[in-house]
Amino acid sequence: MKDIKYKFDERFHYGSSENFFHFMWGYLLPAIVEICKHQENQRIFEHYYFHSCGPLMDQISHNLLSLFHINYLILDKKTFKDQKALFKRVPRWDVWAKKNKPTRKEKSSLSKIANRIHYRLMRLLLLDTRKNSVYIQDIQQARKEVIKKIRSTHKSDLTCKNIILKRSESPNYYKKGGPAEYHHFGTAIRSLSGIEKTIDNLKNHNFIFESYEPGIHPIDHQINSFAEACTVIGIRGAEYANMIWMQPGSKIIMIKPKEMPPSVQKEIAEILQIRYFEIETEENYPDLSKINLKPLLNYE
Repeated sequence: MKDIKYKFDERFHYGSSENFFHFMWGYLLPAIVEICKHQENQRIFEHYYFHSCGPLMDQISHNLLSLFHINYLILDKKTFKDQKALFKRVPRWDVWAKKNKPTRKEKSSLSKIANRIHYRLMRLLLLDTRKNSVYIQDIQQARKEVIKKIRSTHKSDLTCKNIILKRSESPNYYKKGGPAEYHHFGTAIRSLSGIEKTIDNLKNHNFIFESYEPGIHPIDHQINSFAEACTVIGIRGAEYANMIWMQPGSKIIMIKPKEMPPSVQKEIAEILQIRYFEIETEENYPDLSKINLKPLLNYE
């Protein structure tokens, strides 16, 4: 038996493996599907090696990989690079779901050579329509396998099926001057205010919601909470990686600052058969209680 090591494909200039969304959709979940396929084909590797994506993401890797009863190790990037094993870049579902070119900001940050490589890879990925059905099947398999294993060992304690997402404060690791390669996290870049007032206002119109802060809960709790949610409201952020666990027919209402590029979550919602609605705002810290949600909540 051989060893295998899985690498986050940095050739695409889109996202960081230290960001929860890109970590889940561009690294961990595609790798888990690869592992499931190995197990189905009885092609089990002796060791599975992953590189560190920072302490928060590494803990999520431990929590989910341990469900699959494999011998895995998470290595620092230098040790990972030197580790002798079959090398595999996992598919970037996050890039595939984006289905568009880099933003001007992304372009300006790249060298001409890197740009050419990026565009060539994007073109190959998006024009290969054979991958569409494969990636959709893989995304559905990841959802099915993970939820099945999580629900056999963890139970949800949600008291309400409708949730408003509350963003977490930035941990020291992600703060400027900290060791992270990626310094954009939670309330440091955007968040909603007026959540409790919104919950009270909606209750007066027979819409029952509760606030939910994904960042303070372990990944199994997040999976169960999103899997049982009927409606999720929140400002755009990495926590929407969890929409993969939501049921077809459930609803997302995303608040998106106008300055931000088009939301990849809209494309993902279509894949997952989730009803997706977007409200644009001029601010990065809008007051949710001043946004009229009722028409979208009534919309079926």
